[in-house]
Amino acid sequence: MPIPVRLSTSLHAALGDSAGADMVTWMHSADTQREMAELEIQRFEAKMDAQRHEFRADLAEFKHQVHVDVSELRDEMRAGDAALRDEMRVGVAALELKIAQNTAGLAQNNAGLAQNNTGLAQNTAGLAQNTTAIAQFPNMINESKLSMLRWMVGLWIAAIIAMWLSRS
Repeated sequence: MPIPVRLSTSLHAALGDSAGADMVTWMHSADTQREMAELEIQRFEAKMDAQRHEFRADLAEFKHQVHVDVSELRDEMRAGDAALRDEMRVGVAALELKIAQNTAGLAQNNAGLAQNNTGLAQNTAGLAQNTTAIAQFPNMINESKLSMLRWMVGLWIAAIIAMWLSRS
């Protein structure tokens, strides 16, 4: 904002021509610097707005990619779970077959129980082994699930880190 003529005249009269001129020059300079500072602030704010919009766009893209990755991970986990269930069915069927075979063996041995007590003892030992195998099967299944889950989470984390590092 320019200095009014009346103020300029008053400064020249009060301070003298030289000091008044210096004061007017200084006030013009201060006014110019203020205007330049305002322009610089406006440029800075415009840059910040552009960077904020760019950051928001990057964040939205990252959120989308994370959503896609999580969806893919869910699909992989579902497929792994289905495979594990199929494996469990096969294992249970094999155990049922072994149980059926051992039960048949026990029935044959029971017919000869009166004649041979040692045959009965052998069949009882076989049944104990099958029972132990059956008791251990849920632990084996849980260990397999835990291992598969660890791998899936590890791969997911590695994929996110790789994506994050590729953006840097």
